[in-house]
Amino acid sequence: MQLRRYDPVPLYHQLAEEIREQIENRQLSPGERLPSLHELGRQYKVSYMTVRHAIGELVRQGLLEARQGLGTFVALPKIDYDLRTLTGFTEDMRARGVAPHARLLHLASEPAGERIAQRLQISPDDTIVHVARLRYSGDLPAVLDDSYLPSSLCPDLETEDLEHTSLYGLLEGKYDLVLDHAIQVIETTGANRYEAELLGVPIGTAMMLVRGVTYLSDGRSIEYFTNTYRGDRFRFQMEAIRLHQ
Repeated sequence: MQLRRYDPVPLYHQLAEEIREQIENRQLSPGERLPSLHELGRQYKVSYMTVRHAIGELVRQGLLEARQGLGTFVALPKIDYDLRTLTGFTEDMRARGVAPHARLLHLASEPAGERIAQRLQISPDDTIVHVARLRYSGDLPAVLDDSYLPSSLCPDLETEDLEHTSLYGLLEGKYDLVLDHAIQVIETTGANRYEAELLGVPIGTAMMLVRGVTYLSDGRSIEYFTNTYRGDRFRFQMEAIRLHQ
């Protein structure tokens, strides 16, 4: 491809889009090493700094991976996460043929407090179960998962093995609760020190924060959750329908 020298779109952006297209069309395969920055500069007839800027953009977006002393490689494809269906992380990963597992960070019964009580529509003095887990996709730490559930609807949940068991599977199988839908909000954020250490990324790395409430078929709130996804590993799919007057 010849970059368009007189185009108002910066050369580094044109180059980044060219490499992105090669990745998406599988002209560049996951794990493949890219030519050096100097070689790319000669190939596209642009400066070293232009190539460096383009590669840096793609690394930040999770399409490329820079390995110290080894070069730049095509990253593994992002995981498409469909928000139209109510599934747990364990269920979703297994459906993709990926072995999920979790590291339990916190599991305790505690007072709801004002913030959680408001979201679950319970009293601040009511007891909840707080479950915090680091979820893995294969060997990769991928999601920080916090769930808050009313103890009255799932007594003794804090005694369960939630490191190896699906939370939604327990709610439906053991407690006979019928999960119906969730209302979710998605926003971008940067990894703080705590998140960066657990997920193995630099501080400030782009994250996708999904917050919401899960409801039962009778309209009661069963879960308030916050899920922090690595922005370099996930992208979200949703269907938009045009409403006709």
